[in-house]
Amino acid sequence: MAALSVKCIANNNYKMKTHIPADQLYLRHKLSYPQIDRMQGTQHAPMHQKDILDNFNNIREFIMVTDGFRKLSIPFIPMKGPLLSARIYGDAAIRRMHDLDLLLNTKDVPLAYDNLVRLGYIPDLKLPDSETGRKILWDHNKHLSFVHPQKKTCFELHWQLVDFKDHFEYHFDTIYQNLTMTQHFMNRKFRVLKSEYDLLFLLIHGAAHKWQRLKWLVDINDFLHNIRFDEQLLRSLARSYKAERVLALYNKVAILYLPNPQLIDIKVNVPEFLVKSCIREIKRKEVVWIPRSFKEAVTFSYFFYRYLFLLFPDRQSRIENIKRSLVNAYDLKMVKTNNLFLLILVRPFSYLYRHISGIQRRK
Repeated sequence: MAALSVKCIANNNYKMKTHIPADQLYLRHKLSYPQIDRMQGTQHAPMHQKDILDNFNNIREFIMVTDGFRKLSIPFIPMKGPLLSARIYGDAAIRRMHDLDLLLNTKDVPLAYDNLVRLGYIPDLKLPDSETGRKILWDHNKHLSFVHPQKKTCFELHWQLVDFKDHFEYHFDTIYQNLTMTQHFMNRKFRVLKSEYDLLFLLIHGAAHKWQRLKWLVDINDFLHNIRFDEQLLRSLARSYKAERVLALYNKVAILYLPNPQLIDIKVNVPEFLVKSCIREIKRKEVVWIPRSFKEAVTFSYFFYRYLFLLFPDRQSRIENIKRSLVNAYDLKMVKTNNLFLLILVRPFSYLYRHISGIQRRK
């Protein structure tokens, strides 16, 4: 890990078609300065070292925590993070990383949870004691977040890959055994998603979040440039998971923001509403937007679900999205109940309360 050269990404030099100031790309869109300099032809060499040192701290913590999981015989699949950077650029410290994401089997989450707590990490949600409470959590949330107050490192334990629909509708053991490959990193063997599945996950993740961070768009473009994969298999997977619009939407947004981007060969119409929604999110100054009134909150929800239903237009996806939205796992903190019916009744009031609280904080 000593050699942290940026020359490996120099072969794909390009400048962004839509100019965005470097500080905004760094702070708002979470691109690293090596990536920014490649895009804009600028030089921020002193800032390169800061990014590298930050990444060193994350990589060290990533190795320590995953070594602990190995000792506890907890299978896991790293998502994004240093392994993706190493795959795309041959250098684990090029991409900036905040959350270190690990996909686990739900049966292993309690043991992993306890291990992170012993290491000083604070979870965003207490793991329910009862099986009923845990089932609600598994069914209506996709991850738990942990932050170390001193180290400022964040881990996310995932049992589902994406927020809005689990496109990899397999048991974790099936994913681990059949959909992964070995990646060597820091003298260790890791299991990571095969290229076509990893690429589809990155595409779904970016599209589901309306490409609100250009970092994700750059990840896809550089993945397409630098990683060998079977494009026909990617299209086949997207078709079987009803995610073809995700691929086509990437093409539309990449053309707007990256000159001569690497595109995916797919012939699917994309509703203009999806493209405009992405442009609006990319231009927004803040990623986490707090409505200024309840009316804005309701309008936000309407556009959120309209976007989601258009992105995944099949009937089953829409039904699953509605079912998932009936309960918010974080209401378990407020209501202190494992009664699913009560949680469904509480949902509208908790939604209103959170937005009113957000409005008050904003004032």
